[in-house]
Amino acid sequence: MLRKTWIVLGAVALVTVAYITAFAVEEVQQPIVTDDTSGGAAAATTWTVCSSGCDFTSIQSAVDAASGGDTIELGPETFEEHVVVANALTIRGAGPDSTVVDGNGSGTVFHTDLPGPILLADMSIQNGATGVAARQVQIDNCIIRGNTASGVYLWGSGGTITDSLITQNTGTSGGGVHFRSVNEGSLTITRSIISRNSASGFGGGVSSYLGPGNWGPELVIDSTLITGNSAAEGGGISCELCTAVISNSTVSGNTAARSGGGIFAVTTGLTVYNSTIAGNQGEGIGVGRPWKTVFKGSIVAGNSPVDCYVPSYLLTSAGDNLSSDATCNFDAPGDMENTDPLLVPLADNGGPTATHALAPGSPAIDAAGDDCLPTDQRGVMRPQDGDGDGVAKCDIGAYELDVRQVAIDIKPQSIPNAINPYSRGVIPVAILGSDTFDVADVDVTKLAFGLDAASPAHNLTDSFTYNDHLQDVNLDGYTDLVTHYRTGETGIICGDMSATLTGVMTTQIPCIDFTPSTTPVPGTVVAKGSSTTNCDTEVIDLIVSDVPELFGAAFDMTYAADLASFRRVSIDGSVLSSDGAEVAVLAKELQPGRVTVGISRLAAQGVDVVGDQLLIHVTLNRFGTEGTGELSFTNSNLLDSGSPPQPIPGIAWFGGILSVAKVTGSRTIEGTDSIVTVGCRSPRRPGFWYDEERDARPRSDGVVNIEKK
Repeated sequence: MLRKTWIVLGAVALVTVAYITAFAVEEVQQPIVTDDTSGGAAAATTWTVCSSGCDFTSIQSAVDAASGGDTIELGPETFEEHVVVANALTIRGAGPDSTVVDGNGSGTVFHTDLPGPILLADMSIQNGATGVAARQVQIDNCIIRGNTASGVYLWGSGGTITDSLITQNTGTSGGGVHFRSVNEGSLTITRSIISRNSASGFGGGVSSYLGPGNWGPELVIDSTLITGNSAAEGGGISCELCTAVISNSTVSGNTAARSGGGIFAVTTGLTVYNSTIAGNQGEGIGVGRPWKTVFKGSIVAGNSPVDCYVPSYLLTSAGDNLSSDATCNFDAPGDMENTDPLLVPLADNGGPTATHALAPGSPAIDAAGDDCLPTDQRGVMRPQDGDGDGVAKCDIGAYELDVRQVAIDIKPQSIPNAINPYSRGVIPVAILGSDTFDVADVDVTKLAFGLDAASPAHNLTDSFTYNDHLQDVNLDGYTDLVTHYRTGETGIICGDMSATLTGVMTTQIPCIDFTPSTTPVPGTVVAKGSSTTNCDTEVIDLIVSDVPELFGAAFDMTYAADLASFRRVSIDGSVLSSDGAEVAVLAKELQPGRVTVGISRLAAQGVDVVGDQLLIHVTLNRFGTEGTGELSFTNSNLLDSGSPPQPIPGIAWFGGILSVAKVTGSRTIEGTDSIVTVGCRSPRRPGFWYDEERDARPRSDGVVNIEKK
């Protein structure tokens, strides 16, 4: 079976985003074909391609020789080819910086007309008319750049783009990605960067458009950065007669000549969760046609000429949104209008993409309660206690401040906190304990004070010295840690009005785990628990072998849990057909109780699934409460397409133990206090003192002493 990570769905200036090739992509094992009763089909084959010493010297030769389900591995070199794929294959390079497939300025680099997906992974695809043209495709850890008629063009049922960079492509519509759907397809873009693409028409970054004779495609964008793209309409994203869900994503610095610099939507529905739409030219979002647009927990700010060009009856706020003007009609509980979110310019703040961090004092910090997605765009756990009041609440937007604000007192019991920048002494700084913060959790080796990040002057790892620095300086009954820093190492200069201490504290992070029942279950269901790396999500795989007569069927599932520690549950289904292809069937977020999910779309895709494997992926998300309980899925049936539908035997319930326990992690702390600089005199001006050597040295932020003339 294919193993992969299943993700829960839910700067102002143009920037160049560095692409990090070390994406955390799960290994995709060799496709397998289940043996039949007569002795079985042959196992899938892996073919190699390189200039010498491999099975083939060209990709096309390997593709022509391969059968459905085979894997083709490309060597770390450049191939100038136009590849046509006629079977469901995995084509994998040695990494996007090592394996390059180049179109030499023309044609389509990879083309497939298959109704099922091919997998393209770990390579760069560049310099063609179109980089990838397909009915359905899975793109993992790829760079797609420099193509002149769209980086990716999809005209069928869609697919997935994960952990990839799509940049510097052009086109008429969808310079980066052009998705023209038929048969109610869907395209999911996850943990990717779409930057510096352009289109003469719609969707510089992404264009999703309703093809003839269908009900409209679904576009899902999650944990993705869309920046620096341009078009006539929809500089970042254009969604025409489609359904779009944008979650934990940043749309920033895009431009439209007419409308929708960030997002242009003429849709059957647009929903934006925990996202940041900022610094776009030609409006942040432009919406037309009588369809609803829903915002929840999102920032729309700093866009020009307005944040939103949306008639009030077309936009619904689900609360906890923030806009820098009053054009978005945010009027639900928790909404803020005409408010500056204090966004920091796009930067690498951790995770696979750049984000807009929230500056200290941002009104978006801890302003969205606890109703938000379980992680932010970077994968940082939500909610966090960003304002240090002892209560963890979600931040508005795609970024969750994971810095614990702590109280400090520079020069305890001194008012004002006068500091002579030229002193050769030390500055005492007390880290104040409270009922929600124990100074014993502070890692004393990670403390830094001032812009030049001075280290403590004393060895606090020595237990005697450390204990000597524990006091209750403000007499509130809680222990404080008093640290000292050499003035000349702090970077404090004349005119500074505050100074900041940073550090790291140990903390307990709740983690979720599911252990399947060891009791054999009847039928053909296999339950396998697998934890994801962020300690916040658990994925359970159910494999149902030899599914009979799947056309027109529905999967009827009910579930219950004795543990209320998980926030939400989602289900993803797919089928491994006999040729090794994996076909997406369904994707739903469930509420406790019964859900029936249809898989009849397979018939429209022309996939023969009789006798194949049905995969059901259940994803549980942590709420934050410790505990253990039983999770069970019961009354699971396949129903035929009769009237009334009749159950098909062979699928049984399964269960196991779901637990949420805390493990030790770390968290950044930060505290700021006011100061007054003294002793700033210079002989060049009467009454002022100046140190030629010291004041001529710029500190870490590039600022030179303001008294230097």
